[in-house]
This record gives sequence, structure tokens and C-alpha cells, in this order.
Amino acid sequence: MRLKFKILFLVIFFLSCDYFDPSGFFCTVSIDERFKENQKLPPINPPSLINDKEFSFLLITDTHYYKEQLNYIKDIEAKKDEFKIDFIIINGDIVQSGLKSQYELAKEDFKNSSIPIYTTIGNHDIYNNGYIFYKEYFGKSIYDFKIDTLHLIFLDTANGTLGSLRLKYLEDILKNSNSKNKIVFTHYNLIEEEFGSFTSYSYSDEVYKIFSLFEKYNVNFCISGHIHSFYLTEIRGTTYISLTNMASSSNNHIIFRYKNGLLKYEIF
Repeated sequence: MRLKFKILFLVIFFLSCDYFDPSGFFCTVSIDERFKENQKLPPINPPSLINDKEFSFLLITDTHYYKEQLNYIKDIEAKKDEFKIDFIIINGDIVQSGLKSQYELAKEDFKNSSIPIYTTIGNHDIYNNGYIFYKEYFGKSIYDFKIDTLHLIFLDTANGTLGSLRLKYLEDILKNSNSKNKIVFTHYNLIEEEFGSFTSYSYSDEVYKIFSLFEKYNVNFCISGHIHSFYLTEIRGTTYISLTNMASSSNNHIIFRYKNGLLKYEIF
């Protein structure tokens, strides 16, 4: 009886708040369908830079646009000259629960930027069938591009797994990359203190496969978010960094600076 009451309470709660959209909550696009759709979308091109031998970009994660306007991009734009950056990356959970109104809040803030913004898809972005709006506003959920000797690879781990098609895609991308520097962006964490908890990557065997690919093909960095906490560690030559969410007061920004084939970073 107590369990039934709890279930009823949760149903009433979700139906009464704008976190929940019953029209899409039980209808999500599978990872394989998303990958196949992704291949048909227009390519995402690298930024046009004045100097592709020397540039910088800023990365943030977990903005969670929700009910009111969050001026994260507006605030970054105000500090653009101080940061000395050429583009911005948002590494997943751009919105709170996948609703169109939340995507519109994000896009409204993005208009404040005078430099390109690139995105990674997160689990919150696909809630309530939110992938429909993600691909409409941002395009591909898995893509890559190169700038000089730097190769940036954006993965779709919004379901906590790559799956066989996207894992093969990653392997092919890395196998065919001759770039000296490689950075992979994945919203979900490959490493977590409580491995196997509900916030961690779904399949340990897939994680070990990814570790091996990163080692074999010399991936320099793997950047994630999702758990709203910070860590930095190195495994088999790859540096793994997880940033906190934007609502946190520290460790929620990272700036990568590239100059003549050398890559440095600063976390703040």
C-alpha cells in the first residue's frame, strides 16, 4: 500500500510540473536510431580562425537551462577579451529536462556570443523526447573536426553508453586520425569513484574498450561532466577531467590553449 502511494505521488508530481512532458516522456529515440539519423544531418564545421596555429577555447558543462534565463554565455562574452578565447564548448546537459521552452532559453543566451559555440549531448537533453529539439537547434550529436594538429571528437553518451555502432565510429575516427593532439568530449564519465552507480557509465566492458582505444591511438584528453563534481586523473597516457556544473563556484571552466602543436590547459 505504501509503495502504491509513493508511485501515485510521483505521477501526480511529474504531471503537475513543467519538468515533465507526457507527450514525449515514454517515446525516446534509441541510440542506434539517433546514430543513423545523425549521419544524415549537415556536417558541423570547425571555426574560422584568424590563426589556426595559435588559438584557445573555453569549455563548460551542465548548464541546465530550466525555468528562467541563465546568462552563462552573456557572462562569458563579457569576459571574452580577458579569457582570450576563439570558441566555446558546452559538454552536455545543456537543458534540464529536454523541453522546447528550455532549449529556447539556451538559444536566447547563445545569441549573446560573438564566437562559435559547439555542444555535446547529455542525458538531460534527451528527456521528454528532447533529442527532437537538440538536433533542430544544434544538429549532430556525434561529430568531429580538426584544426591544425588538433582533433576534437564529440561523442553521444546521453544514454550512458555508446553502443556498437558509435563505438565502431569512434574506433574508425581514431584509427584514421593522424593528429598529434586529440581531445574527446563525452558527457557521461568513464571514471567514477563509485563505479557502477546510477550516474556512471552503463557497461564496464565498453569502458575498458574505450580505455584501450584511447591508449592505442594516443588520445591526450577525455573531458566529461554529468556528476557535477571535479576530478583529474591519468590512465594509460590519457588525462581524464570532469568539470563541475555551471552553478558551482569553482572547477567549472577549462581553457585549452593551442600554439604551434602544443596544447596547454587551465582550470578555474
